[in-house]
Amino acid sequence: MNYKFRLEKLLELKIKNEESLKLEMSEYLNKINIKKNQIDSIKEKIYYSKNNKCNSNFSYDLKNYISYINYLESKLLEEQKNLNILEKELDKIKEQLINASKERKVIENLKEKSYYDYLLEINKIESKNNDEMAIINYFKKNGGII
Repeated sequence: MNYKFRLEKLLELKIKNEESLKLEMSEYLNKINIKKNQIDSIKEKIYYSKNNKCNSNFSYDLKNYISYINYLESKLLEEQKNLNILEKELDKIKEQLINASKERKVIENLKEKSYYDYLLEINKIESKNNDEMAIINYFKKNGGII
């Protein structure tokens, strides 16, 4: 008599779902790290540009200098917005992963309980068979007299 869990396919599906969410979460973590590096780079450029004043006496150089700093600041805001979006998506994936993990654990607990019940049933059957064999051996030894 072999043990077979009737929800095994569902458990496998839950495990695959959880693994795909973990993979997706790691992808988002990589995207977030890249975005943070981009933001740091822009901040460095802004810092460098503001600390190295434009030494030109020409108005168009000064205008370009100011435009460049404004461009960097707007790019910084845009990248920070993108980072916030990525972090919100990561939070959603984390929540989905937590739920998927809970669902998998519930099914695994059902599997363990089912296997435990199966073992109890097997032990009952073996015990019953042992009792019957003992009775048969007793009757054979004593010639059928109780």
